[in-house]
Amino acid sequence: MATQTITVRNKLILQNSQQHDAINETLKQFAFACNQMLAVAKAENCWNAAKLQKLTYYDIRAITQLKANHVCNAVVVLLMLGHLQAR
Repeated sequence: MATQTITVRNKLILQNSQQHDAINETLKQFAFACNQMLAVAKAENCWNAAKLQKLTYYDIRAITQLKANHVCNAVVVLLMLGHLQAR
């Protein structure tokens, strides 16, 4: 079965600087979460998404303001990037 990748670009129009600041803060916290998870993954030699999420989820939620879906997505992004770099 063939797959096709489609890329969509869109422009986010923010109404004020508070929205800009909130998005930037979320992105910073997301990067922080990925780095924390990477440290745990290396220390525990854990590269399974479910296991890594179980090891890190509550700690990341406690030290960031990220919503649950952001923390879960951070695990997936981290492991996808690791998989791509291993090639």
